[in-house]
Amino acid sequence: MILAQNPLNEHAKERFLKDIHKIADEQGVTTDTAFSRWICKEFLRLEDDDDIETAVEIGGANDRAVDFFWINDEPAEREAQSINWGQAKFSETLDRVFDSDALDHFGQSIGRLEDSPVESNSAFKNASEEFRAVGGVESQIQKRMYLCVAGSINAQVEEDISPGSDWRQRNLSTTTGPSIEIIVIDINKIIQQCRQRQTGPV
Repeated sequence: MILAQNPLNEHAKERFLKDIHKIADEQGVTTDTAFSRWICKEFLRLEDDDDIETAVEIGGANDRAVDFFWINDEPAEREAQSINWGQAKFSETLDRVFDSDALDHFGQSIGRLEDSPVESNSAFKNASEEFRAVGGVESQIQKRMYLCVAGSINAQVEEDISPGSDWRQRNLSTTTGPSIEIIVIDINKIIQQCRQRQTGPV
C-alpha cells in the first residue's frame, strides 16, 4: 500500500530524488548505484565515504543480485554484529515493482555467497570469502537481507517473505544461528526516512 498523497509526502519524494541525483552527479555514478549508496548511508548508517564505496563495490555486472554488502564487526559481542546485503531497484517515477522473479533471484544470493560462481565479479568473490570466514549462513552473527525498491513489492512477494512461508523455508532455513531477517525498504519507508530527517523522530 502506498501512502496517501499529501504535501509532506510529496516534498519527501522530491527530497529523495534530489539526494539521488546529487550523489550521482558528485560521485559520477548511475542513479541505480546512487540509490544503493543512499540506502547504505540512511539505513545501514554508514557515514564514511570509503565504507560506502566498499559496500557498493559489489554492484554491477555479475553481482549475483547483490548491490551492496557490508559486515558490521565493530560491536564486541558477536551476537551484536551483523552481515548485511541487499538488492536495490531504483525508478525515477518511484513506482518500480519488486516481483517474484526478482525475489527468487535475490534469494539465490545466499547460496552464491556460500559458494561463489566462477563468473562472479571480483567484489562478489571477496564478499563470499568474508561471508564464509564469519561462518556463512550458519554463523551466529545476525544476517540481514535488504530488499530495497523505489516503489513497492507486489502481493506475492509480501506473501513469500511472511513468517512461515514456503519461500522462507526453501531459501532462508538455517541449521544453526539466528534466522535470516528480511528488511523491506520501499517508497513508504523512504518517505518516512526523509520526513524524519527533516522533522526529527515523531
